[in-house]
Amino acid sequence: MNPSFDYITYGAEATSREVTQLLRHLLDRAFAPSQLPTANRPLPSPLCIWGRHDIGKTEMAEETARELGCRLAYLSPA
Repeated sequence: MNPSFDYITYGAEATSREVTQLLRHLLDRAFAPSQLPTANRPLPSPLCIWGRHDIGKTEMAEETARELGCRLAYLSPA
């Protein structure tokens, strides 16, 4: 981080390990057979991982999804 710039953070700050644990938990829960979409249970909600450019957010999500056998849809507002 650039110490001369006053960064604004949104949400909880987390380490890459904590984010990976959260991703694993959400994906395990969202795609468990008992949680698959039905007429009464919609698709899982999207997840936004926000942070500085080029720190590995996308790679972390792709790797976690691949390890769990989940399909990943990548959207970027940039």
